[in-house]
Amino acid sequence: VRISETYGVSSWLQISFYREIYTVEVVEAPGSHYSYAPKSGSTLPLHASASGKLRIAFMPEQERIKILDSISLDPLTEYTITDRIKFADMIDRVHAQGYATELEETDIGISCVGVPLFDFRGTLNGTLSAVAPSVRMSKILNELIVDLKQAGSRISDVISYRRRNTV
Repeated sequence: VRISETYGVSSWLQISFYREIYTVEVVEAPGSHYSYAPKSGSTLPLHASASGKLRIAFMPEQERIKILDSISLDPLTEYTITDRIKFADMIDRVHAQGYATELEETDIGISCVGVPLFDFRGTLNGTLSAVAPSVRMSKILNELIVDLKQAGSRISDVISYRRRNTV
């Protein structure tokens, strides 16, 4: 909620299963005239969404290699990365930096940044993302990444603590 209020963005909490990303919760920016959320029941494309890129980047290495070799990199906009080598390089960067961006790769005019959420084993269980018009995102991206990473770390700590103490 704080991220949506501070930056005027929609925040998404998503869970991931192998090749699918599902939206669990959307927090809209207070005072915003528009809402940015996936359609009910839809799944996001792994290759063109911040959450999908995070999912691939934090898979075990053998699974990641298999996905990178087989994933269809269909263009959704003119900004969707469709070159397999460039996509693999981007996934390596996502893993190293601990966040992913989606800059008009799924929809023109909309951008997103997301961070991973890990369980006590260090397995990616979900993502926390912020979505906004691209013009707005370009102005707040660097500060937003810092706050998203901190929030993602706190959420991961809570997930890990609860699971560790109930297992």
